[in-house]
Amino acid sequence: MSGCECKPGRAQPSIDGGPDAKKIMAQSRLKTSLRAFRYRNFRLFFAGQLTSLVGTWMQTVAQSWLVYRLTGSATLLGVVGFASQIPILILAPIAGAVADTYPRRRSMLAIQTAAMLLAFPLAALTLLNRIHVWHIIVLAVLLGFVNAFDIPVRQSFVAEMVGREDLVNAIALNSSMMNGARIIGPAIAGIVVAAVGEGWCFLINGLSYLAVIVGLLFITAGNQPPQEERGSYMEAILEGFRFVLRTRPVRMLLIMIGVVSLMGMPYSVLMPIFADNILNGGAKGLGLLMGFSGVGALLGAITLAGRQGIRGLSNWVISVSRILALHASAGACRLLHDGATGFLEHINPEHGSRSAARPGDGRLFDDVSRNGAVRCAVCRFTC
Repeated sequence: MSGCECKPGRAQPSIDGGPDAKKIMAQSRLKTSLRAFRYRNFRLFFAGQLTSLVGTWMQTVAQSWLVYRLTGSATLLGVVGFASQIPILILAPIAGAVADTYPRRRSMLAIQTAAMLLAFPLAALTLLNRIHVWHIIVLAVLLGFVNAFDIPVRQSFVAEMVGREDLVNAIALNSSMMNGARIIGPAIAGIVVAAVGEGWCFLINGLSYLAVIVGLLFITAGNQPPQEERGSYMEAILEGFRFVLRTRPVRMLLIMIGVVSLMGMPYSVLMPIFADNILNGGAKGLGLLMGFSGVGALLGAITLAGRQGIRGLSNWVISVSRILALHASAGACRLLHDGATGFLEHINPEHGSRSAARPGDGRLFDDVSRNGAVRCAVCRFTC
């Protein structure tokens, strides 16, 4: 008799992909997608950042609506967007060098505390009905200074909380968290603004920083300065630019995200006018529009979470770029365009750059943030 002999009464392993095999595969896939949560530090960081970013998006939507309600001016909406991003464009190289100089947990504590202290004056002025546009512009500039340091420090900090073999997964989960907040925050903001006004969104944002600050107090990673050669800030800044110039994948990723940011993302500056005057949706409509623009980015981040490495991502980037170009040129399906832009944005700079960079190279991550700032410093001002 040919083939294997099976003893009576003994069950043989299933090889036909039955329910048990599918269940095991699903559990294995889920475990792989969430493997960075094995690290206590990353779990604390994730929970605190998720809470804080929901508050941040609530403030972003409420601030846009407040400027529109006070002025009805598209120009001033662009000015406020410009004011919040121009400090990032200017300070990006310095901030990247700082991220590679001081212990990142302490830097994060200082940055988050400063951002919290800026949210409360905005809330107080709004709730007391003393707010003027120039107040918003000044506070936006100050918050832009804080964000200039937050972006490279926060992105570099992720690499210190997980093992190198789980870094890709941690990056993807971090992107999922950011884009989950990008969906939840605007939706909540639309409801809160319509019900009780913008000031409560600013207050909630200020309080939300307590979650990330408390989480950072319990995190044990990032207490030592990055192990890099010491030199002047200028030398560190030039080294960051040299690394980008001689590393072709990173250079191409930065160019691509710069083009996408410049041409695709400034739509958000006019979203309050579009939501109110064209769709007659009011504050709730604005929240929904801003929230749905993060769906594509969230899907991209979830897709990345299940991957073991970055091999093959170039095919994703090319495919999504084609979709983006087709819908942009046709002028069809605005939300699909926004979702594809977000998908590309989060596959492209953050995941690829961080995976290709040397651990702790905050200067490179600051080039990414600087690229993102260009589109607000130029396009938002001219919308």
